Parts: sequence; C-alpha cells; structure tokens
Amino acid sequence: MATYVPSMLAFGQLPNVKGDLYTPSGVTKGMIDSILVCNQNTTAEQVELLLHDGANEYHLYDVSVGADETAVFPGFVLENGDKITGNTTTASKVTYMISGSERTA
Repeated sequence: MATYVPSMLAFGQLPNVKGDLYTPSGVTKGMIDSILVCNQNTTAEQVELLLHDGANEYHLYDVSVGADETAVFPGFVLENGDKITGNTTTASKVTYMISGSERTA
C-alpha cells in the first residue's frame, strides 16, 4: 500500500538563471502542499516558477514579490519525471521552501 510521507521537500535560495528546485526522489508522485518564497532584498524581485514534465516546460507562477515580502503559492501533484524549476531577478535574495509529501511504495 502506498503512503505519503509529509516533509520539507526543498529549501534554498533562488538563482538568477533558471535552475532545478525540486525533483521527486525516485517516487511515482510528489504532492506539493505549498511553495513559499521570501524576498530579502531591498527592492522587488521577479519570481518565476515552472513545471517541467520531462519534455515541455510550463509557467506556473511569474510574479513580482516586494522588498521584505513573502508569497505563498498553492500546491499541485508532480508525476514521475516532473520537476520544478525557477529563478529570480537577483541571485541569493529570495529564499524558497517547498513543502508536501512523496508517495512511497
């Protein structure tokens, strides 16, 4: 029977060029509860989050996050082979946390 194990799936700082943020670790599904981004810069940052399904990339969120502000985005399901990528205007100024669970066999 499959079970979902809740956890912090990824944590770090967004790069200023598109990079991988989270890929389910060899499981069949990743359940994202939320993605939190916190802009620690003194100016607004453009945050871009994308879903890559192994063949195509789709914009999920492309928003301006004000200085010293936090934004929370709702979750979704990642299938095997999917990943979340993202970037922001200035490297190392926006912290992200992806919380959810992964399905284990």
